[in-house]
Amino acid sequence: MFVRAAVILETAENTKMVPRTAIVRRSGEDGVFLISDDEETVTWTPVETGIQNATHIAVRAPDIQGKVVTLGQQLLGDGSTVRVVDTGRTHE
Repeated sequence: MFVRAAVILETAENTKMVPRTAIVRRSGEDGVFLISDDEETVTWTPVETGIQNATHIAVRAPDIQGKVVTLGQQLLGDGSTVRVVDTGRTHE
């Protein structure tokens, strides 16, 4: 006999998801670099993560808004200057 089963361990609705590559670990905390409204600097923001899949992680707190850095975070610090390059791709 064979059985195919699926187990749902956790679900989340209306949750902000970010690419796994956006999460950075600094000083023992997970966080993201948020791009400022003028797209010239970044702000380090510690986050509480939740459920995840192969490509994205849920951010439980705080309620982050805007764009996050997904590449090159090892070179950044809070307040670093950045240049946003439009690749024509969007993620939701």
